[in-house]
Amino acid sequence: MSDYQNKLETIRTSGFRFEIHLTEHCNLNCKGCSHFSPLADEEFLEIGAFEKDMARMAQLFDRNDIQMITLLGGEPLLHPQVNDFMRIVVKYFPYMPLQLVTNGLLLLNKSKSFWETCRVTGTFIRVSHYPISLDFSAFKEKAMIEGVDLFIEPEEAPKNFHKDVYDLSGLADDQLSHAACEIFGSCCQLNNGKFFPCNNAANFHHLNRFFNLGISESAENYIDIYKAQSKDEFIKLITSPIPCCKYCNMNAQELEIKWGRSKRSLDEWT
Repeated sequence: MSDYQNKLETIRTSGFRFEIHLTEHCNLNCKGCSHFSPLADEEFLEIGAFEKDMARMAQLFDRNDIQMITLLGGEPLLHPQVNDFMRIVVKYFPYMPLQLVTNGLLLLNKSKSFWETCRVTGTFIRVSHYPISLDFSAFKEKAMIEGVDLFIEPEEAPKNFHKDVYDLSGLADDQLSHAACEIFGSCCQLNNGKFFPCNNAANFHHLNRFFNLGISESAENYIDIYKAQSKDEFIKLITSPIPCCKYCNMNAQELEIKWGRSKRSLDEWT
């Protein structure tokens, strides 16, 4: 059995992970960001819509269907209600591993209530390690004092980063793109009632809008969670190519690029 077939079988038998953007915008804005955050307008997820989505997902899935839920962005710590989001997740998925992914820029400025919420909800913090000047040892010390699990990933700041490359003609082979994809099943994204099998499909609209590309984005890229009848529909979506796969140029992926701040230039993604 190939690695691709193994991954498909693992998703079918062991479930998937999904993530939610608390904000679309970011305060770091990395070059070639895979979530297109430098291109996004300032946008905060509405707490009522989020709770409605979590309640619906809890109707569709049990604890064995989902491996983990992730809160991120953008930069999630920009959201003034970040504590409420953590509490809502555990209200509907009380035994689910919950992580919050942050660039760390605001972490030491967070209030006592933030750390208390992380502790009581069992949320663990994952700090993405970029080559910027931050006191990562202070993050670890603060988390230890507050009784919160925190990880720096990776431990040492990498010199180079992965770049996703897009074929804006939409002529890529969707089957080959899906077979070569590393993120389907592990980076599914829930966005205001729409469930996407990967963050690329969920956030491609930022690239499309910012550069006025005029690309038609298919409703077949996602499932409306309020129209879905069974969990099998989600598994089929995740384990099959979607129209957005035709824009992923897997043959041109630049695995090694130097990290930097985005200049909001199209060539960061092409």
